[in-house]
Amino acid sequence: RRSGNFMKNNNQRLSSVMNNSYMLPAAPSQQQPQPAPHEDPGWEEQYKTLRDYHLKFGNCKVPARYKANAKLGRWVMTQRRQFTLLMQGFPSALTAERIRRLESLGFTWSVRPEPVSTWNKKFQELKAYKATYGNCMVPQRYQANSQLGTWVHTQRRQYKLMTEGKKSSMTKEKADALDSIGFFWAAKNSVSTSAGRGIPLGENEKLSDSSDHGESDKAA
Repeated sequence: RRSGNFMKNNNQRLSSVMNNSYMLPAAPSQQQPQPAPHEDPGWEEQYKTLRDYHLKFGNCKVPARYKANAKLGRWVMTQRRQFTLLMQGFPSALTAERIRRLESLGFTWSVRPEPVSTWNKKFQELKAYKATYGNCMVPQRYQANSQLGTWVHTQRRQYKLMTEGKKSSMTKEKADALDSIGFFWAAKNSVSTSAGRGIPLGENEKLSDSSDHGESDKAA
């Protein structure tokens, strides 16, 4: 896949940079040459400030609009932007030594969580919900965790799109994982089975919409 090849190429390029075997493209002649790390007191100053931030908060996730130090927020964004340029093969002020030093603080080069990691996190939250309430019928407007309620509703909508042959983020693996904890693919009057999702319940088995922890949204 294209995304897989992109990540593979990035990993190979980063490995080359860290091993000092990757030659960066020459910058256009009209550009001023980038100063060496030891000649850039501004970089060192911000690095020390980031180190202090890490000691205080335990991470390097400085908000872009960090009110306490807007300059640090912009600098952190710049490091990520320079890393992206480096991975794309463009001239960059980021060196292997700077990468090592930033990563020694646990610096992350992307502020966006990986989709799979996000999905797994919500799946674990759903499992915890079931352990507490005995079902996966999270209300769409679940006050204790509104994001989980929205996520559950989204899984039903994405599953419906998948069954209709439309573009969807749902996969068989995700559907099987949700099935394994008794997920309901229709919000009302249905049960889930691995053989067929969304089988109507009998009249006496219908779910109550008035339940405190029953599902409030309609089937997607």
